[in-house]
This record gives sequence, structure tokens and C-alpha cells, in this order.
Amino acid sequence: MRRKCSKTSDENGMNQKAIGSGLLLVLSGPSGVGKGTVVEALKKICPERLGRSIAVSVSKTTRKPRPGEQEGVHYYFTDRDSFLNGVANNLFLEYAEYAGNLYGTPRDMIEQKTADGAIVVLDIDTQGAFQVRSRMPEALLVFLLPPSMEELEQRLRGRGTETEEAILKRLSLAAKECKLAARFDAKVYNRNVTDAALEICELIENRLNAGQTKSRRWIRLMLYPTMESLVKMVGNRYLLVNITAHRAREIAEEAMENGQKLEKKPVTLAVEQIYEEGLRRQAEQAKAASEETSEEAEKAE
Repeated sequence: MRRKCSKTSDENGMNQKAIGSGLLLVLSGPSGVGKGTVVEALKKICPERLGRSIAVSVSKTTRKPRPGEQEGVHYYFTDRDSFLNGVANNLFLEYAEYAGNLYGTPRDMIEQKTADGAIVVLDIDTQGAFQVRSRMPEALLVFLLPPSMEELEQRLRGRGTETEEAILKRLSLAAKECKLAARFDAKVYNRNVTDAALEICELIENRLNAGQTKSRRWIRLMLYPTMESLVKMVGNRYLLVNITAHRAREIAEEAMENGQKLEKKPVTLAVEQIYEEGLRRQAEQAKAASEETSEEAEKAE
């Protein structure tokens, strides 16, 4: 995996362009679980079942091309100044620096493909997945699990490409990553590649159907979360009511002083602010929780 220290490139909340007729599928899982093989199966199964194409997200990087790598197939290659200019202009859904090279997921490419109705698959580690969720909450996050840790060990050893020390590091890292699986939208066990792909395809279909039949409600839920989710963000219901009332009063008073006409009710704006702040805190917590995991991943490489 390429992640070391993922960062989001936009602090302006949900990007409305990201909501199209397609879907972003974020797929995570430990090394050796078979993500690449499952993605290949999805590319065959989903178009036939859903009538939609499957596109694999291609990252942009400042790393030099290796022999056999093709522009737009393996990566989009660029220089560091151009990459950082893209970061400054919020052109990445997320980005990271690993071993001195920058890697990022171009936001516009994913938005365009999903707007065209495609299912875009982003294979990324847990830290990157949580960062994507904070910026694109409508994305479907799926964690791919091995049948057992014993089976994962057999798969890693079956490669015959790593030392004993490297295998043990990967297994230790995998155990930590699997503990984060509960924070994903769904967990899928890769006991059989076809079965796993079919299960993920069904998850995609359910999400798409929810978006088609309840699109307005879906958007509203993303913008105005449930009372339960807000209470979790703040701490308790009593505190939430007090914070919301105080924030709404401040918004109303400031608007009156400036002669500003509010497009929404003060309490609605207050709830939106509390929700956005909660998302940022969740992203920071996800980064802190997975930082140690990312460092171990780098050592395992």
C-alpha cells in the first residue's frame, strides 16, 4: 500500500458534484486478502448485473515511471510543483506522501465518471478510506476480510516473495487493520472470489437503488444527520440542545448586526456547523488511530 500520511484537500464540506448516478466504491483490506482479484471479478460481474461499467481509480503521483508502467493506466505522472498546485486548488479527493513521493486521488476524474453512471473502485488503505468518507460521505466503504488469519498467513507465505520477518510484520499490521473493519459500511469475507464479488455487487446495487428511489431523502440525510449521530458527535442530548441553541442565537445576532438575510433558519445553519465540525473531528481521530498502522505498513514494504 502506498499510504503514509493521508490528508484531505478540501475543508468546504460535501462536494455536490460528487453526487451523480454512479457510485464510488472504496475497497480496503489487509495485504494478501485478494482485493485485486476481487476487483477483476467485479469488472466482469457488475456490468452484466447492473448494466454499469466498472472503472478503477488511477492515482496521480510525482514518482518516476517504472519500466512497463503506462500513463493513465498505472498512474498519472506529474512533477511535484504541479501536484502541490493541485493540492492548493482542492483538486484531490485525498493525497499522501510516501517515501518522498506524493500520491493522490484526482477529484474531478471520480466525479466525472460517477456523473456518467460508472462505478468507480478505489483500492486504498483504512486511513485513506476514512479521509475519503469525510469528504464524500455518499461513497460506499467496504472492508474485505480473509476467512481467517490462518488463511491469510497461508496466502502470504504462498507468494514465496518475502522474508519471514516481512510476513510477520504484514500479519501484525493485518490484525490491526481488521479491527477497523467495523467502521466501514460493510464487511465482506473473501472465502471465494466470485462469492465476494457478488456480495459487493449486491451492496452496490442496494446503494444505487436507495439513491434512485430516495435521492432527495439521501441528500437530506447527508446534510442533516439523525439526532442519534449528532448526539454521538457532541456527547449527550442535553449538551447538543444547548450548543445548537447558543450557536443559532449567535448566527441570528450576527446576521442582524450585518443586515444580512439568511437563506436558512439559524437553527438549521447551527446544525450544519456542528455536523461539519463533527466530521472533521472524526477524520482527525481516524488519522490518529491509523497513523501507527501506516508506519508499520511502510516498514513492511
